[in-house]
Formats: sequence, C-alpha cells, structure tokens
Amino acid sequence: MLNIFEIRRSNVLRITKLITRKKLASLIGMEYGLLNQYLREKNPKNFGTDTTNRITSALNLADGWLDHLHDDEIITFLFDKDKQATNYDAKATESETNQPSPSSNQLNDAFRITKVILGLLVMEGSLELTSDLEELYSVHYPDNLKTPISFLIVGNTQNKPYKNGWVLICEKNGLPVEGEDCLFFTKDNKVFAGEVLFKKDGFIEIEDIFKQRMSLKISNLKDISPVKLYIPPSQKIKSSY
Repeated sequence: MLNIFEIRRSNVLRITKLITRKKLASLIGMEYGLLNQYLREKNPKNFGTDTTNRITSALNLADGWLDHLHDDEIITFLFDKDKQATNYDAKATESETNQPSPSSNQLNDAFRITKVILGLLVMEGSLELTSDLEELYSVHYPDNLKTPISFLIVGNTQNKPYKNGWVLICEKNGLPVEGEDCLFFTKDNKVFAGEVLFKKDGFIEIEDIFKQRMSLKISNLKDISPVKLYIPPSQKIKSSY
C-alpha cells in the first residue's frame, strides 16, 4: 500500500506526462532542479503540505486532491488544451474526490476504522490539544499503521489542510523524515506541527503550519507523530458513542 508521499509523487509524475516539469516548476514558483528532487526515482524528497498546496493551487485542483490516487483517464480529463487544469473540471472532480469513505467490504480489509476523540485546536500562531469536541466521528485508516492516532482540526485557520473539520491521522510515535509533516509534543505539554526540514546536533528544524521556522530540541520532546493521512470533512463518519 502506498503511503501519502508515494501517492502524491505518483499523481505529480503522471501530471508531468501532460505538462512538462519545467512548466509545472514555473507554475508553482519552484526551481526546476528542486522539482526534479521530488520526482527522482531514488531517494526522492517528500511532498510536504506546503509544496502540495502550491501544486493544487496552481492547477486549480480541489483541496486534498493529490492525496488520493487517481486513474490516468481522470488526470488526462482534467487538463485542457493549454495543459492546465480548468476551474470547471477541477470543481467537477472535487465532488468525486470528496465522496464518503467506502464500506469495509469495499476496502477489502485494507482499511480499518478508528474513533476521533482528540481535537487539535488551531489558533493563530499556536496549537493546543482538546478533548472537548462538539461532535464525535470515526474515520478509515490504512491497516499498515501500527499505532494510529487521529486529531480533529478545530479553529478558524485557513492553513490547508489544517482547517476546521479536517482530520489528521498520525503514527503515534515515529521517526521524523525530511519533507514529512509531523506533530511534536513537548514534555511541558506544548504542541507544534510542521514540515521537517532537517535534523542536526540534537535539534529538529521545522517550518510550522504558520510559515514560521523553528528549532525543536529533541531531548525536550516526549512524542513525535508523523502525519500519514489528511481526511477531508466529507469522509468523516458520524458516531453515536
């Protein structure tokens, strides 16, 4: 089963069969050589949230579109004669992308269901955990996650996909990988979220979801939870428990 970064890379690789890599790099304001680092076969860079959002925004695709594996026919259909996704087609596929999650029978046991009992309160410039949720949900998650933990985003931020109503599914405790989004929990009960830039000399350098760069001391962290899946609001299952 492909992870979120492999899915994004697969989609972008097939998009670049319809537009050149140089054209895509120009559209998202990225150096051509850097884009190639994301698309190379061996040890590619991971498509983090910021880079993914730049691509979906430039191509007029729906939020979270790159996080779902699409058929070649759909990708081809999305692009007009100028090889750039049209607003009309992007909106048409948005409803398809955001269909309710399939049943357990349709998933062939590849996915399981977990309850969402924790919230991540996103305020301007800060994060906070909360268990005070107005509604309770369940979500599907890949069965290759050993210790999944899910967080409902609560707040009025517009930072994709850390938007009100979305759900993050994380591996509860894992190793941070460059280009990967993670939640960081400190020993003094603070929470940070952002893309891992690099690790060096006992610190993890990140760009947080508020576009601020910061250094986190590894010895001050009690838990690191890599984000493995972003669930849009339409794919949540209301729970009665």
